[in-house]
Amino acid sequence: MVRLINMYRIHKRAGFTPLIPLFRGVGSQGKRGFTLIELLVVTSIIGLMSTTVLAALNSARVKAENSYRIQTVRQYKNAFDLSYDADGHYPGFGNPRTLNAGEYYCLGNYSSDTCRYDLWLRYEDPIINQALERFLSQRVIMKPIDIDLAEIDRWDSPIYICYDYTGGKCLNLVIEWVMMGANADCGFGITETPSSIGKKFTLIEHTVCMLYLL
Repeated sequence: MVRLINMYRIHKRAGFTPLIPLFRGVGSQGKRGFTLIELLVVTSIIGLMSTTVLAALNSARVKAENSYRIQTVRQYKNAFDLSYDADGHYPGFGNPRTLNAGEYYCLGNYSSDTCRYDLWLRYEDPIINQALERFLSQRVIMKPIDIDLAEIDRWDSPIYICYDYTGGKCLNLVIEWVMMGANADCGFGITETPSSIGKKFTLIEHTVCMLYLL
């Protein structure tokens, strides 16, 4: 008890009065424990460090995922370029379409031969697949992005849109995909300002990228 009173006086002279002193086995050795305030401070520091580490890990995950998305689009772009060099046009068929009312096709190898892009169900096209498989070892897909928690508005990508048919041949197309994060870097020199390369725009917390092959 004398030791307890002396330690209390020392703390008081130092201008700090512990609210709830915790002692480990006050006895012959008299080792002092931690006060409640000290424990709260340590807990706060650990919580802050945990938040910082988790934020850094999430940022690294998003960066890696977006890099993979750009690399996937690059593979399809190269395959389309080679297909154009071999055939004199891009793969595709049908009636003339415009960019705003074009037919969207899935690029990838989906088990159901369908994908979701925005609220709509899209389809793979066998002619496009056959043309690309000459220059791709596999038709890769990207991890889908859910705009809402109900997974109703889901974005599988990339998507193929042919919007310039001349003489029944596709001469101009767009590869469209979604990146994680607002105003994300789409690569290929794409900016928010439309150009001959493409354009991008932010959709809620994600970025829609459009690459033109003219």
